[in-house]
Amino acid sequence: MLGGDVNIIPVRKVCASAWGIIGRGEANTGAVHATGSLPDGVLSGDNTTAWKGTYLAMQVKEWSPGNPQFGQADHVLSVYETGDIIPFDATGASSTTTMGWYFTTDDTFSTRSTARTKWIRVNGPAAKINKNVIWYTEDNRIPTDLYYSSLYSSQYVSGKHDWYHLNNGLFGQHNSSNPHLSGIDYIADIGVGRAPMGTPAEALVFVNKVMTYEKWDQSTVANPLERFKKMLYVADSWGPYFRIPQCPTNSNPPGNGLYHTNAAGGYSLLHLDTLPPDVGTKLICHVSDTDRRLLNYNVYADTTHPSWYYAISNTVLSPSHISLGLFGIDIPIFTPWIVVYGANNAELTPMYFALDFYGADSSITQQETLREWLQSGFYQIDQLQRLYTDETDLEPSAYNETSIKHLTSDNLKTALNEGPHFVSLIGHGNSDWVAYFNTALVNTLTNGDKTSIIYADSCLTNDFAAEDAVGEASVKHPNGCAVAYIGNSRFSWIGLGDLFRLEFFKCMTHSRHLADLHDTRCDYGGHSNAPADLWVVLSMNLCGDPEMPVYRTWKDAVPLFIGNTNSDELHRSTCPWVEKMSYFHKVEFSSKEAGLAAGYDGCYYCLRQHHTK
Repeated sequence: MLGGDVNIIPVRKVCASAWGIIGRGEANTGAVHATGSLPDGVLSGDNTTAWKGTYLAMQVKEWSPGNPQFGQADHVLSVYETGDIIPFDATGASSTTTMGWYFTTDDTFSTRSTARTKWIRVNGPAAKINKNVIWYTEDNRIPTDLYYSSLYSSQYVSGKHDWYHLNNGLFGQHNSSNPHLSGIDYIADIGVGRAPMGTPAEALVFVNKVMTYEKWDQSTVANPLERFKKMLYVADSWGPYFRIPQCPTNSNPPGNGLYHTNAAGGYSLLHLDTLPPDVGTKLICHVSDTDRRLLNYNVYADTTHPSWYYAISNTVLSPSHISLGLFGIDIPIFTPWIVVYGANNAELTPMYFALDFYGADSSITQQETLREWLQSGFYQIDQLQRLYTDETDLEPSAYNETSIKHLTSDNLKTALNEGPHFVSLIGHGNSDWVAYFNTALVNTLTNGDKTSIIYADSCLTNDFAAEDAVGEASVKHPNGCAVAYIGNSRFSWIGLGDLFRLEFFKCMTHSRHLADLHDTRCDYGGHSNAPADLWVVLSMNLCGDPEMPVYRTWKDAVPLFIGNTNSDELHRSTCPWVEKMSYFHKVEFSSKEAGLAAGYDGCYYCLRQHHTK
């Protein structure tokens, strides 16, 4: 266990190649062209390159707030295939024999610019630079504690720094054809977790959490086993899902993203200025957590035909549509204004309206896959709570179950305060937020000793560079929340992260130790060598004690002591040495007193106070 935050024990930042690649004629998708298919001298848009005979031309995306172009001061340009660094040329001294890059004034690439532009010229020997290139930024230099758990490998060479064979300032460079370009190894030789503490008081909170969890099996009277039957599934939609709450002052017209209710007219007016082209066409009326109604689109909606349509404007409430009368078809013309006629006042003043797509979002189908697997393999985990954004698209049999509620901040807080043993989170995230799980909410939780093991398939919630990312805050909170947190220190990949999460829980069929569960990412992703898989291997990090035994079900937490007839030692059932013992040498006792009375000596590690030989 790494005892301290990154200002105490630094984290290694490692290059990842699933993002940042710029290939000839290829936008920044990570794909790489074969040499024979490169367009000749043609730039085909933002983040593409073209070989101009004696230099490499590059067009990058123009700078915009929150989305800066490649070529910032802290960005590093490298040859994707070889790992060679192409230095920034501040004076224009680079040439066909000396590598360097600089901005140019236009797409002729003839005049160097001291200001940033969208045009970049890369100079150097053709044999070195007429290739694909990759930008390394803070987005694809991944903080990873895997570096501390990789101790030996056939990739390691005497006289060269591990993961740094190219000796160029960048650790862990790799590409799709050579995952070990800089000698990086993706196997965890020992389990590693981090206690991200910065003060003695924070360390005490963390240590007490782990010790309380590990000793739960020593007194089931004081520590009921019910908590290990509980699991919480949380899914916020990956796809667009627009919530429209009521304007606090019920003003007309309502502000953007709000609705106004005209009770006398029997309608509500919704205002959405920022709808994207692919906005959903399903309007849901969220009356309450247990009452969610799908409203039909109908250009003939009125007080006697409750439904909705797009209005021409906030003052002209007529339907905005094209009518193909011959065919009986009405095609809506999207506007920022929606009129809803409700069957009653509840449908005019709900918690909020929501625009959504038809069809279940993959966030809930991924959670349902995990739930179904766990119910078949660990049926003792049978007290489930599901908080979903897109729950109305579930199959009717699943949707009608009482374990489902709509995902809101209040519902999430209530569910976490009940102390679920496992929590699975899915959704878009940042360092401080995923699916309403944020640092502010964490610091109000009161689940006390009933702490959770939380796994988050989302971006950045374990960002070591952030000041108290939500993953870190969850294990530091003194009044509960989590005893362990597994999450990404950088971005995650939709549709891939859930596969790694499933492997984490599948490992419980043969191991009860947190490090084993966490290191399944290496077994699953490290063997494929696909750049996106390797990204996850590096980005998923553990805040917690790697040696902590996981009570997979309530039966694991029943007090049980194991005598070893070969060594005459007595162990708690959660001791790592029990898993190493032969079945034929095991004798079970329901209390340590019974085992000691039978002549067994206490284990030096788990029953040290009774170790006398």
